Amino acid sequence: MTIGEALKQTRKSMKLSQTEMAGDVLSTSYYSKIERGLNDIQTQDLIDLLKQHGLQASIFLERIENEDSENDLAHKNLIWQKQLEDAYYHQQIERLEDLKIEIGKYKNQSQNIFNLYALVVFSIASLKKQIDQISENIKRQVRQIVFDSDEWSESTLQIFAMTMMIYAPEDMDFLINSIFRTYRHNVSNLSGQLQEIMSAIAINYLANVYVQRRKIDLNLIYDFISKLPEIPRNAFAKIVANYYHYCFDGKNEEADQIIEFMKSNGMSHLIKNFIVENCHL
Repeated sequence: MTIGEALKQTRKSMKLSQTEMAGDVLSTSYYSKIERGLNDIQTQDLIDLLKQHGLQASIFLERIENEDSENDLAHKNLIWQKQLEDAYYHQQIERLEDLKIEIGKYKNQSQNIFNLYALVVFSIASLKKQIDQISENIKRQVRQIVFDSDEWSESTLQIFAMTMMIYAPEDMDFLINSIFRTYRHNVSNLSGQLQEIMSAIAINYLANVYVQRRKIDLNLIYDFISKLPEIPRNAFAKIVANYYHYCFDGKNEEADQIIEFMKSNGMSHLIKNFIVENCHL
């Protein structure tokens, strides 16, 4: 039994509609896709979703875990995702190396596990500045996953966000256009996790275009960032988007002020990994 199937079973036992089940945590359309196995759900969203109906996430997951070994692997996948996010954000390469070994044991058992394994591989390479050392087989499989995607699920978007550097400019432009046209409406109703993934893609794309000194229309990206709710979770994306906007407009002084602001507020490690400094086109 998948998490989506378990949620559907729980919802029906409580005689709730999908809208009532989703509550204030997720949009109805997004929740509906979770039940159908088309979207993933982030751990915190699952906890919040169950909590609003008086349910304990630990008991819910335990019930799924006890179904069979396949569901046990799905539960591990949720835990690995959170560990990967934390380790990458805090630049814990040794922890990522451990995750690579642990997840690697199961990478051929499901597409989701392979996707996560690929994310770990790219996370390590990114922090070590060794993208060129990733095997061509892994790169090929990752590109295949992205191009074969029928719709942009969270897992596919996570893969793309972490591996954008392996695509040719024309392929990246095509994919970016498809992604942001898909999610440009009702941005504030997207799950918190999806907003974060989309923000990461936007920032990576702006950096890529800047480094390549390409002159293209970026309004789709800026429009998405501007529609993100003005809450702490989205602050970094909004700040960095403004930075690159100043860069492309030749407003170097304003761009430098943003860098200084970030450095003076303890964000130097984020600048190192996510921002191209010295904004002088």
